[in-house]
Amino acid sequence: MTPEPIPAETPADVRPRVLLVDDRPDNLLALEAVLEPLGLDLTTAASGEEALRQLLGQEFSLIVLDVQMPGLDGFGTARLIKLREKTRHIPIIFLTAISGAEEHHLEGYASGAIDYVYKPFEPAILRAKVAALVELMGVKQRLEQEVAERTASEQRLAESEERYRTLVEHAPEAIVVLDLETGRFVEANPQAERLFGMPRAQLCEIGPAEVSAPMQPGEARPGWIERAASGVHDSFEWMLQSAAGTPVLCEVRLLELPASDRRLARGSLIDITERRRVEHAAAAIAERERALRQTQQIAETLQRSLLPERLPEIPGMGIAVRYLPGSDGLEVGGDWYDVVPIPSGAIGLVIGDVVGRGLRAAATMGQLRTALRAYALEDSSPGRVIDRLGGLAKVLPEAEMTTLVYAVYEPEAGMLSYMCAGHPPPLLVHPGGTTSYLEEGRVTPLGVPTFGAPEGVVVLEPGSVLILYTDGLIERPGKTLDEGMQALASVVEGVPGADPEAICEAITDGMIGDAAPRDDVALLVISCVRALSKEFRLTMSADPQRLGLLRQALSRWLTHVGATGEERRDIVLAVSEAATNSMVHAFGFDEGTVGVEAESDGHGVTVRVRDNGYWRSRETSGGGRGLLLMQALVEDCEVVAGPQGTEVRLYRRLGRPMQPSIPKAVRVSPEMLVRGGGNDDPNDEDLIAVVHLVEDIDVSNADRVGVTLASSVRNEQWGLVVNLSQVSYLDSSGIRLLFDLKRRLERRRQELWAVAPGGSPVYRVLELTQVGGIVPLAATVDDAVAAIRREMSRTERPGTWPGDGAGPLAATHEDAEAPVPG
Repeated sequence: MTPEPIPAETPADVRPRVLLVDDRPDNLLALEAVLEPLGLDLTTAASGEEALRQLLGQEFSLIVLDVQMPGLDGFGTARLIKLREKTRHIPIIFLTAISGAEEHHLEGYASGAIDYVYKPFEPAILRAKVAALVELMGVKQRLEQEVAERTASEQRLAESEERYRTLVEHAPEAIVVLDLETGRFVEANPQAERLFGMPRAQLCEIGPAEVSAPMQPGEARPGWIERAASGVHDSFEWMLQSAAGTPVLCEVRLLELPASDRRLARGSLIDITERRRVEHAAAAIAERERALRQTQQIAETLQRSLLPERLPEIPGMGIAVRYLPGSDGLEVGGDWYDVVPIPSGAIGLVIGDVVGRGLRAAATMGQLRTALRAYALEDSSPGRVIDRLGGLAKVLPEAEMTTLVYAVYEPEAGMLSYMCAGHPPPLLVHPGGTTSYLEEGRVTPLGVPTFGAPEGVVVLEPGSVLILYTDGLIERPGKTLDEGMQALASVVEGVPGADPEAICEAITDGMIGDAAPRDDVALLVISCVRALSKEFRLTMSADPQRLGLLRQALSRWLTHVGATGEERRDIVLAVSEAATNSMVHAFGFDEGTVGVEAESDGHGVTVRVRDNGYWRSRETSGGGRGLLLMQALVEDCEVVAGPQGTEVRLYRRLGRPMQPSIPKAVRVSPEMLVRGGGNDDPNDEDLIAVVHLVEDIDVSNADRVGVTLASSVRNEQWGLVVNLSQVSYLDSSGIRLLFDLKRRLERRRQELWAVAPGGSPVYRVLELTQVGGIVPLAATVDDAVAAIRREMSRTERPGTWPGDGAGPLAATHEDAEAPVPG
């Protein structure tokens, strides 16, 4: 009977694998052809050694092995196969051409062969033998696998039962087994003994009915037996009464167990008495927290209603704000911010902090915010606005000790003026990313007596960022405010660009994080992104300290519109002179405002300096130089006075030679000119005093410089040399200072010389105003000293020169001229 082949669809990796070993390739081909109909996975080897290598890597069901092979023959190969534990079970059929001597048979069977086939063989007989042995080998393998699986299953079952018993014995919950027919417990673990308060033997003599508490939780529920019999596995609550008489609330889950002779159910019990107590407490806490959150939301809503609903959109400025209530923010806080557009085009910036919390603090904050807005619309001076708020705070008890920063930003000029009333200083981020705190303009909190302090003033370059904040941002437990300010600066310096929103996010993340701050935090970030335009506007108080900032801002704008260095210096000096005259004549340095507007038409610059004061003419000594100086510096200078104030109009062409509006020639006294000659001893300080000035001189410091110069000359000395070589700016106040000093020294028969090298900014001013005709000029200190020595050597001089009885000269600014009415 022809053996049936293995089905073709059987995968190659599950078909029986047969190893064919013969040293002759033609014999291997013949064997493959004979066995191919069986559908086996046939593998060939050309030697005993190769056959052993194949056996190392693969599993085989049968080996057909040639006896006569060079090297390792069939007998030796078979013996090696049987020595290996993994291959000794594989049946081997020997193929041989050796005569059927008995000793060959014995050797073959001794080597491990299961059959012997002589060459030439009958193909059908070989196929039948191979098929039968492969089938038997398969049956054997299946039986062995079944035995192994059954053994493994029994082992797993035994292990599972042991684990189950161990888990039950050591389970954290109480476990009992209930006989549903008798209603009694038949098993219990140690946790059940502790829960019921009785030993296992005693527990197994009773059932749930005997230990059920009289009062059960909730509605009446079916008993244990009914629930287990119904097949419902949902947990339920049950109150047991322990052996000590203590009620214990339990969560019970029942599961019916399979058994051959009786119906059993396993019950798992967990004591939930404490859990219920905690849940009730947690529910109460949650309710309180909900009430607190609601209160906090009401407080936050009220707080935000007192803050600006939305900020104004200002071209050229980016604004971002944050308000973060403190962790105990169940009451309204007193922190606030505001941005106030001012009719002049300036922007008022406010951040403040009212002491205390609650409705009274919120009401006070609302009053201060409203008052500040009103004051800001009337007055552009931060100092005066703070003064008026301080007066209001004295009649509002809750406003005392309020701290705030009020700043006024002039976008066209880039100038920021500010006052800090007991508040942390603003942080300025420069275009390069570096930071600095604005420490000027500091006064005490509102309602506290204070002495006047000058406003802080700074010019902001395009790309600068200003950060105003309340102290809740920088206060940290165990840290000083200085450390908090350093931390804020470090956070800001790590933010690329000047986007206010990005800076706000970085500050809140870096300084506060996810947790609520301990105190309320108000944060106002302003980026000054406006690029310079063809127009310049600036409104400033009549304060001489503002002149330096005016010159700085105007010089920057003139550079933008293409003015050369000389044109820039001339225009800045002329405008500063006009502003000085307004401060002196219109207001006498009292309260008032001076407005400066400039525009470029591409060919020249027109500047208007306005005030709204009443000009008062003064008797002056050495006056008349301010108007002369302005006329010499620009091509058109016009003063127009009216009932609403005075306006000085200036015009200067750019990029072309200037054509002054008046001749520059001024009569000069010949006797005051510098005489040539040698210099015997230029360093003799006993005879001649030499003073070197390095700071710019304008109306803000001319009096102080005059006192210093007058007091530097002793009565017995020959004279004074004032070195102006390092001074970059000198206006008519400085010129008047030289005139007054000259007259004072003349009365004491002492000489005054000024040193200003040709081509320097100061020399140009002195040249335009013809100062050299009154105060002689020299190019170097040595030349001036030599000139004084030569003059004095021709004059008979007593040992001591009597003074005029006065102390150091108290220099004053006597204004050049009143405006010519229009």
